[in-house]
Amino acid sequence: MDTNERLRREQHGELKELQKKLGAVLEHEPADSEDTSENEIWEKARDLKASLDDFFTSYPIKAILRRLHGAGGCDAEDEYSKGWDAAIGEAIKIVEAETGIGLEEVLE
Repeated sequence: MDTNERLRREQHGELKELQKKLGAVLEHEPADSEDTSENEIWEKARDLKASLDDFFTSYPIKAILRRLHGAGGCDAEDEYSKGWDAAIGEAIKIVEAETGIGLEEVLE
């Protein structure tokens, strides 16, 4: 595993821990405290938890799309390569259709 991949995994591990801790904290969220600052903190905590949930839901899908895209050919002319490219293209379409995440979004 290269250094960037190791760092990415470590960072994702830390973000997963934060996601878990926020979930635990938000389970015990008090009722409206009538303190605007405190209410803003709770709102930001909910927003951050939702962002982390979205990230960890979509990240594996985006990784799959990147890998499929990388496995595609380079518009070769022989029949085997054309078939390979078509199969990879169909796999990408299936992932996009099932998840609502497009390859263009991933490659941005």
